[in-house]
Amino acid sequence: MFRRIHIVAALLAVSAGTALYAATPAEKIAERQENFKAVGRANKAIRDELAKSTPNLVVINSNARTLHITARRIGWLFGRDTGPQTGVKTGALPIIWTQFADFRSKHIALTNAARDLEAAARTNNPATVRTALASLGGTCKACHDVYRKKD
Repeated sequence: MFRRIHIVAALLAVSAGTALYAATPAEKIAERQENFKAVGRANKAIRDELAKSTPNLVVINSNARTLHITARRIGWLFGRDTGPQTGVKTGALPIIWTQFADFRSKHIALTNAARDLEAAARTNNPATVRTALASLGGTCKACHDVYRKKD
């Protein structure tokens, strides 16, 4: 009984804390943009290592893990309240929210490719990593072609 009371109290405290701070749409968009910057940094770090005659496999593995984590988060960062109605400058096109099922399927493909890249990195074989990184790049492009403003 004592344990149950503590569990319930802890759950109430967590939910109350969450209710007290709800991120604004602008804050959510900023978080999304930072997540994409992390994706870009990790991708670049892997590409830079693969360009070397002896790539640092620790750097590759670490950044492949980062890519997998950040790729998984992307789907959560496109809530209904973070669309064009916010007025916040973003590269995300409004079509994301009108064709969300397709966007979601592209996100799943990205997440799977990022998972495969992480697994490839664990082989410590640069050729395997190159192939997985190219596959990941294809999933990025598939989404950017449809859902991201052209630079």
